[in-house]
Amino acid sequence: MELRSAEGINVKGKRVILRVAFDVHFIDKSGVITIEDDTRLKSAIPTINDLTARGAKVILMSWLQRPGGQPNPDMSLVPVAEHLAKLLGQSVLALDDCIGEDVLSKIESAPDGSVIMLENVRFHPGEKDEKTLDEDYAKELAKNGDLFINDAFGQSHRDVSSITGILKYLPSYAGPQLQKEVEALSGLLDKPARPFVGIIGGAKISTKLEVICSLLDNVDELMLGGALANTILLAQGMQVGTSLIEESMIAKAKALALTDTRLHIPVDVITAKEATEDAETFTRAVGNLEPDEKILDIGPDTVKLFQGVIKSAKTIIWNGPMGWYEIKKFSQGTSDIAEALASADAHTVIGGGETISSVSQLGLEGKMSFISMGGGAMLKFLEKGTLPGIKPLIKE
Repeated sequence: MELRSAEGINVKGKRVILRVAFDVHFIDKSGVITIEDDTRLKSAIPTINDLTARGAKVILMSWLQRPGGQPNPDMSLVPVAEHLAKLLGQSVLALDDCIGEDVLSKIESAPDGSVIMLENVRFHPGEKDEKTLDEDYAKELAKNGDLFINDAFGQSHRDVSSITGILKYLPSYAGPQLQKEVEALSGLLDKPARPFVGIIGGAKISTKLEVICSLLDNVDELMLGGALANTILLAQGMQVGTSLIEESMIAKAKALALTDTRLHIPVDVITAKEATEDAETFTRAVGNLEPDEKILDIGPDTVKLFQGVIKSAKTIIWNGPMGWYEIKKFSQGTSDIAEALASADAHTVIGGGETISSVSQLGLEGKMSFISMGGGAMLKFLEKGTLPGIKPLIKE
C-alpha cells in the first residue's frame, strides 16, 4: 500500500494543516497540570520541524478527550501547546477556537515557520464524538489551510470531520508517521516471520472480539488476558466472582473456538476482594474463585505458559495489559509479558496507550521493534487492512 506523500511538495509560504493525535492524559500535581506521557507529542516533532524548516506555517489540529461538542476548559489543548513549545524549543501559538474569522486572521498574521495549535475540534457539534461527520464543519476547518497532512494514525479509524471530511476540500497527503504505521502493520498482514504470535488484553472484549477472530485466521498462537478474558471464562461456565465482565458479550464469547489449540486463555489468576494496593491477594486456578473475589491479573502459571509461546515466536503483536496494571500489586503479569517481549528473538510490535505506558515505565521502549501510536486504530487496521482516514490517501 503506497500513500500520497507531501515530501516533495513545495510548502514555502503555505498554511499546512497537520492532523496530529494529541489526545494525551493530564495529571494534577499540587495544582500544576502536567502531561503524563508526551510520547505522542515527541513523535510529531520531526514532521513539525521539517515543515517549518521548509517555510510552512504548521497548523496543528487534534481532539482531546470527550467534551461532547461544546467548549470545556478542562479539555483545552492550551496545556498541550505549552508543553510542545518546550519540546520544540520555539513558541506555539495556541488559539481559543478552531474555526472562524478570528482564527483565520491570527493564522494569516503569523509569520512563515510558525507553529499554531487549533483548539480542540470536539468543542463544536460538527465533531462532538467519534461518529460525527459534518460537511459544513469540515469545510470550515479546511479554510484554515492550503493543504492537509494526516499524521494521526491513532485517530484515523474515525470517519469524522477532521479526519475524512476535510480530505474532500484540500489537497491531502499522508504524513511520515502515518506512512511508518501503515508499512509496519501491513508487514504483519502480508508476510510475517513465523511463528506469528498475538497477545490481546485490556478491559473490553466488545472492542476487540472482531480483531481476535481476524487474528485467529492469521497467527500461529493467540494469547488473551486482562479483563476481557473474564467474559470468556464466564461464557465457559467458570466462576469469576465480582470480576469486571461484559454481560452483553457472553453469547458471542461462547462462539469463540476455545478448542483451537492455538488460542490460549488464563489457567490461573491473581484475585482480591478489592482492587487496592493494600488488598490481600490470592493465586487461584481459573474457576476456583470465592464469590466475593475479583480477577485482577494473570497468575504465575499463565505467565509461564505465555512466556513459552513468546520464546518460540519470530513475530509478536501485543495490545492491552494483562491485569489492572495501574495498581502495582496487579501489574506483575503485564510486566512479565513486557520483559518477555523485550528479550524475545522476534520482531515485536506493540500498540495502545496502556501497553505503551507499561512498557515505558519499565524502560523497555528501545527493546521493541515498533511502537504503534494507535490502540484501537492498530486493531482496526489489522482487522480491515486499511482505515477510513487512510483509504483516500492511497496512491492510484
